[in-house]
Amino acid sequence: MKIIFATGNKNKMIEIRQILQDLGMEILSMKEAGIDIDIVEDGKSFEENAMIKATEIAKIARQMPEYADAIVMADDSGLEIDYLNKEPG
Repeated sequence: MKIIFATGNKNKMIEIRQILQDLGMEILSMKEAGIDIDIVEDGKSFEENAMIKATEIAKIARQMPEYADAIVMADDSGLEIDYLNKEPG
C-alpha cells in the first residue's frame, strides 16, 4: 500500500515520514509519484485548501496504474492574522 502526500516540500516530507513510519507503507510526495502540477488553492480555509490538493492529486493518481489504489493525503497551514480576518493567504 502507498500513500501520496500532496506536497513538494522536502522538509515536510521528512516530518510526515517520521510521523507515519510505523505504518509500514511507502510514503511519497506528489513529485516522487511523478505528479508535478501547480494546484490553485482558492479555498476559504486551510481545510478547504487541503481538500482541494488531495482531490486534485487523487484524480491524477487514479489514472496511474501504480497508484490507482494509493491513499492521498494533504494538509494546509499558515499564519492567521486577526487584522486580515484570519483568512489564509
